[in-house]
Amino acid sequence: MKVIYRNISMDLSNNGTTLAAWSNTLDSTYYVLIDSYYQNNWYYSTIENAENPAVAVNRTSGNGVISYTDKTSNKIKVVFVQNGALMLSEAVAVSEVFSDYSSVAMNNNGDVVVVWGRETTDDTYFLEGKIYSHGSWSETITLSFSTSYSAVNFDPEVKIDDNGNILVIWEAMKSGTDIWHIYKSEFRNSTWSIPTINDNISPDGGGDVYHKKMVRNKHGTTYIVWSQEYENDRSRHIYISSYVNGVWKKPLNNDDHISTSLKGEEPSVTINDNNDAIVIWYQYILGKGYEIYEMKIKNSVISPPTGMGIITRHLGWDVPNIEMNNNGNAIMVWYGVYSNDSTVDLETTQLYKSEYFHGKWYHPTNRLTENISFVASWDPFPPSVGIDDNDNARIYWSQQNSNSLHKVYRCTLE
Repeated sequence: MKVIYRNISMDLSNNGTTLAAWSNTLDSTYYVLIDSYYQNNWYYSTIENAENPAVAVNRTSGNGVISYTDKTSNKIKVVFVQNGALMLSEAVAVSEVFSDYSSVAMNNNGDVVVVWGRETTDDTYFLEGKIYSHGSWSETITLSFSTSYSAVNFDPEVKIDDNGNILVIWEAMKSGTDIWHIYKSEFRNSTWSIPTINDNISPDGGGDVYHKKMVRNKHGTTYIVWSQEYENDRSRHIYISSYVNGVWKKPLNNDDHISTSLKGEEPSVTINDNNDAIVIWYQYILGKGYEIYEMKIKNSVISPPTGMGIITRHLGWDVPNIEMNNNGNAIMVWYGVYSNDSTVDLETTQLYKSEYFHGKWYHPTNRLTENISFVASWDPFPPSVGIDDNDNARIYWSQQNSNSLHKVYRCTLE
């Protein structure tokens, strides 16, 4: 028997209602496993012949939605979650050939948007989506330009604010360059704006983009961060695009990065409904290795990036994660070597958490005792984290246990 867990997706309401889902393979059968918390009770559910879930939660009511791939019908389906319980699943997309990964978003009015990738029988790729509002679904909407197999539209993310404005971002290879860029489609004033292949928001002149992440609050304030190869060499920098006070900004060129003169990698970003935001990433420091850097944004004013004093080994997949609540408090989860000497080259890497409360960061002081993952021969996989307005937090990650099986673990901070 072989069990594989992957793709942990988690969201948290302002009052702590939690919805998490991930894929599981058991004896060649695919499952989506769901962990939910509602009014002091935990609920556990399973969807058979399903994989690749994405979740979203109404931050006010705590109701949620899950999109996933149904392996039997080859359809993208959604299921609503109310009071911690699954409602009836329904199909929103029927694929001609391939429609595997989806992304879903939900606002505080209960409006939902789902997007997915579509491959047709002639090897043409594009993105599609549907909107759920006032109790019914829209017709299917084409959200991107079409591309060939070699330049496939890839890895969509979607957000919706409380005014019903929608933003979709994805990656595609720009024709004539063999370079992957980030693109965006936007729904505003009842109209979709769809880009062309030349309307990338990532700067030209550099190389491929990696590890994009987007956040949008209920007002529509938006930040998109990513790492990108600098002038096609192996080093990367961190870039940011924003939508603030009705104005879009994007990097002017590949020198317009927020990381310092040496390379930066694996960014993450969080925002609250007060328009405060924090960006973090791994910054290479000559002679020290990688240090976690942060850049705070308050009232749309960006503070200079600063090092957090956390030196860590960078493995290429160990993306840190951060979430902030409406009180301005935050939880950050990151990877570090299992030693109080952060410069040693150890095989074992652990998950650690840092807490930002009342304007001050609190970091682990002893890496041998303050890890949240357990010590094993295999490193933990990237975590999902959330914090509610009562300062309660949830952290999920997967890790291989002593029986060589990947399991999902949950850490609750109350």
